[in-house]
Amino acid sequence: MAPSEPMDPGTSRAPTLGDVARRAGVSTATVSFVLNGRAEGRVSAATQVRVQEAVDALGYVTHAHARALRNGRGDLVILALGESALTRSITRGFTAFVRRLAAAGFTVAMGGQAPDKAKKWAELRPAAVVVPVSTLTEKIVETVRRGGGTVIGVGRVASELAPTVVLDDGPIGRAAAAELVARGRGNLVALVPSGIAEDDLAANRLTGIREAAAGVRPVPMDPTPADAARVVDQLLRSDPPDGVVGTSDVLAGLVLGALLDRGVAVPGEVAVVGIDDEPLCEMVRPRLTSVGYDAADAGAALAAPVLAAIADEWDPALATLSRRPLLRRRET
Repeated sequence: MAPSEPMDPGTSRAPTLGDVARRAGVSTATVSFVLNGRAEGRVSAATQVRVQEAVDALGYVTHAHARALRNGRGDLVILALGESALTRSITRGFTAFVRRLAAAGFTVAMGGQAPDKAKKWAELRPAAVVVPVSTLTEKIVETVRRGGGTVIGVGRVASELAPTVVLDDGPIGRAAAAELVARGRGNLVALVPSGIAEDDLAANRLTGIREAAAGVRPVPMDPTPADAARVVDQLLRSDPPDGVVGTSDVLAGLVLGALLDRGVAVPGEVAVVGIDDEPLCEMVRPRLTSVGYDAADAGAALAAPVLAAIADEWDPALATLSRRPLLRRRET
């Protein structure tokens, strides 16, 4: 059968399996065999090449729902992380994560975090749904599994409900405190968010800070200028510290401003170090010293355990990710 003429480029409809078959001069069954990886022993190499050329020329895309029905699950990976410090921490490496998943044949989408979304996720027949441990429930796990997908938890502690990628920011906290200790600062305070929880990002960083600086005093505060002023006034009235480490750049930056407003020399009298290396560090004066990490490396590292879980090759020993700290600027 001779290949047909190409479709009219002006057409607005999406190309179909039949269009590919007509262009390649083969049957739709042959096209299906080629696209589904079942051509060996059925379709010659030359014909496979012709079919692929037709697919490329027409811009044909396999119907995801049909593919999911054939395979029991699709190629979609949903990041159902919601809005949190954990989310911001993970999504800084989002591009590298997406590229690594794409290379393995998967598409990544961001999804809502509410537990009632589980049914919607399952209807998409995803290969996997990545969910914070703090919102993981048995219902979510079972609903997604019934749709053929794998649930993967992500957080500071492992879950008994699903394979969990444990993100350990202890080394980041240790590096921030160690910078102050190396400067000879011995009376340190650590800024933590008000209402800190044991599995929180800040709690994990505080653990590392304590490992590097014995006797550090945790000081809770809200991320507002008013509360930063309250905290600084309180610290200056009794046993003023000579070093402040924030479990985030936001907290450290706010306290830096409050110290300067009160005429405190930074870093002369009080040294300040933040964590995350956010853009705001470059916008304040003096520029805020901060401990960051390679976001691309972190995103690529997260992809490995996710792919292992999808392939039923989960290895708990490889599921703890510790990001390599990178010290930026020594100005505060």
